[in-house]
Order: sequence, then C-alpha cells, then structure tokens
Amino acid sequence: MCIETHIAQEHKKAVNDLKNEIGGIAVDIAGKVVEREINETDHKALIDEFIRNVGDAHAELAKRYGGSLYELAAEENLTDELLQQLRTAVNSIEAEPQYLRLPDAQRSQKERCALLGKAFEGAHPYLVSFLKLLCEEDLLGELPGCLRAYQDRYNVDHNILEVTAVSAIALTAPSREKLLAKLQKMTGKNIVLTETVDPA
Repeated sequence: MCIETHIAQEHKKAVNDLKNEIGGIAVDIAGKVVEREINETDHKALIDEFIRNVGDAHAELAKRYGGSLYELAAEENLTDELLQQLRTAVNSIEAEPQYLRLPDAQRSQKERCALLGKAFEGAHPYLVSFLKLLCEEDLLGELPGCLRAYQDRYNVDHNILEVTAVSAIALTAPSREKLLAKLQKMTGKNIVLTETVDPA
C-alpha cells in the first residue's frame, strides 16, 4: 500500500473523529451556557476549556499520523531510517519557523508542497510525502507530536526506555555507566539516558 493511500485513510478517519470530538465539545459548552447565565469569568473559562480540548484533539491527530507513518515504515523495514529523517525534519522546522507559515494565502497548495519537496529532497519519499500531507492539512505544527508518537512505537518495538537523570553536577563517565547498567538490570530494557544538570 502506498503512503499516500495509507495516510489518507488514517487522515480521513482522524478528521471525522476530530469533527465529532470538536462537535461534542461545542455541544457540551453550549449545554453549559444554556444551563446558566454566564458572566465574563465563566465565558473565559468555557473558552479556555474549549481550547484545551481542541489541543487534546490535535495531540490525538499527531499520534495517529505518527503511528501511521511508523506502521508503514515497519512494513517496509525503514523504521531506523525514517526515525532519523523525521528527527532531522523536526529540528529543521524548529530551527526555521517559516516552514510553519507555509500554509498562507500567498502560495498555492502546489507551491507549498514543492517548497517542502525541495527543502527535503534527498529524504526518503515516504517522509517527503508525509511532510507534504501535513502541510496540505495545515498540520506542520503537529510534526513534533508525530515524531513523539513514532518514537514511542519505535521504543516499544525495540525494548527501549527513555530516562532523564537530573543531578546537581554532571555525571562522570563511570557514574553514567553504573547508572545505565543498574537501570537496564532493573527494567530489562535498553536505556536511552538523557542527562540534565540542575544545581538548585
């Protein structure tokens, strides 16, 4: 199955779910408004709740997109390659925020996709198609969430546990190795250790 078809199917399902969820949220808010007279504080609280719930829906959408890309990569034995390229794409987009502004009224959809294709030429065609799909749907801002979902699926399949060690001073190499060994023994997983120094 080609990536466009696979992701298009997931996208259609996710959009329908998102519409239903947002519709449900709107009905809930309308119900709360009808139940009582609202003042400015209540109004602001209802809007904040709506925004939070829409944010949750976007996070779910990113999870589905990232999961779909992972499934396709796994079918094609490309999980490692696409993980690295997806990380690079996220880093590139975070470093150059103008990518997030690609969906604007001054460029056609075709032009926006061509710009992404050019920026990521040399990347695997699945990744380029994935980025173009996100751009078409105005979801490039959800790319970090897609990466997180992909990484989570990858970690499960590869018995990896991500751990963050926070210490007052930087760990020495022997301390780091000892900590890694202990964590691996305790969990039975391959540990990916991130260190953070917090002198406070």
